[in-house]
Order: sequence, then structure tokens, then C-alpha cells
Amino acid sequence: MIGGNFGKSTLLLDRLTLSQKNHWVDNLGRVYLIYPREDIGKKLNPFGRTVKKAFEQLNKVCLIEEKRQGLGKPNLIYIAKNTARRNRNK
Repeated sequence: MIGGNFGKSTLLLDRLTLSQKNHWVDNLGRVYLIYPREDIGKKLNPFGRTVKKAFEQLNKVCLIEEKRQGLGKPNLIYIAKNTARRNRNK
């Protein structure tokens, strides 16, 4: 399950670095990223799974958390701390 989402989670971790540089931090001090699912789908379409299904799986295993902004804005995406820390140490 996770292996199939490797490309998506790697792409999100790359975006996390950009968010850190841009100081995108919420009121709890957590870094978030904004990456519309439509853009992710265009970037990773060859993987064959729908972005919605992949995000559901990543949420289910607690690799990401999403916060809705509403009004047609993309969700704020939080990468699980353990995942981000593991990848920084590699």
C-alpha cells in the first residue's frame, strides 16, 4: 500500500522543504504545505491510482493530515513528524 504511494509521499516531502523555506507555519508551530490535488494528479498521473485514493491511504496510516480551508481553496497538508524526520536523516 505505502509502496504504491511512494512517489506521492516523496513529492509531498519535497514540497515540505519549500514550505519550511517560505515559513508556512500554523498557529501551533507546525509546518504545512499547500499542493492542490489536481496539480499532484497532473504531475504523477503515470502511477495509475487516483490522487483521492492515495491521499485517503496516506491519511489512514497517519503519514499525512489535512485541514480544509474551504471556499474552493486547497487543503493544508501536514506531513507526519516521524516521516519528515526520517527522510531528513537519510
